[in-house]
Amino acid sequence: MLYIYMLMKAKGQRRPGMESAGPLKAAVALHFAFYNFCRTHKTIRCTPAMESGVTNHVWSIQELLT
Repeated sequence: MLYIYMLMKAKGQRRPGMESAGPLKAAVALHFAFYNFCRTHKTIRCTPAMESGVTNHVWSIQELLT
């Protein structure tokens, strides 16, 4: 995503809210947290966090955000 931001900045096609990398970093961090703690994967039949022993249950989105 940072690559997309840099391309848009180089072309002068910035969107509102993309003035800094802060919102982009927050969105990427939220995506990775959802992927690892909330989303059950078909191949391992649990979340990656459960597989590695970090947690013992699938997190809800509300639990992730609080």
